[in-house]
Amino acid sequence: MIAVEVTKNHKQFDCATCTHHHCDLDGSRPGSRGPSSYEQWEVKSVIKSKTCLLPLITAFTHECLRLYRHYKNGVLLQSGGLYNQPNKYIKAMGVIDGHYNTPD
Repeated sequence: MIAVEVTKNHKQFDCATCTHHHCDLDGSRPGSRGPSSYEQWEVKSVIKSKTCLLPLITAFTHECLRLYRHYKNGVLLQSGGLYNQPNKYIKAMGVIDGHYNTPD
């Protein structure tokens, strides 16, 4: 859900134009000031954070978001039907689909 929210609001998570620079908790990322003094980022009913949500997005998450378009078009990860797909894949597609189809 965090990844979908970041994707939907990608302009808020553009490091090149960011003025906050609250990238992480310890200030170890280049340009980071550490956490904000208040929660600036929120995904309703999921997370409130004093640091940017972008660093929480993993390579696996990016791959799932990329595969989601194919999933919606009926192209599955592996040959066969729904029951031939890895459980992790089916769960990820369900979470992404549920969040994309939820009103803001």
